[in-house]
Amino acid sequence: MIPFNIPDGTNQAKFRLSWKGDWSRIPTSDLDLFLLTPTSKLNMDGWTENSPELVSIDHPEAGNWLAIINGSDVPAGAETYEFRIELDGKVIR
Repeated sequence: MIPFNIPDGTNQAKFRLSWKGDWSRIPTSDLDLFLLTPTSKLNMDGWTENSPELVSIDHPEAGNWLAIINGSDVPAGAETYEFRIELDGKVIR
């Protein structure tokens, strides 16, 4: 779980969860991104079979959020990933 803050007045938040995966081997890993808002609403737009997982939220709720990264299928037992947060065009993580 990764905590982060979205300031009041933010117009757009973009999230990107990516991992290398070994595409020469089947099955490959599947990681998912869940976002929990300050009022405990769960955003599951990052729950797909895509790599990377991309989520964009217009006028996100201000406050303390939580990103939950879930390895729904990781055949190798572990997967290295990169998680990026962009607020109004500025990368904060």
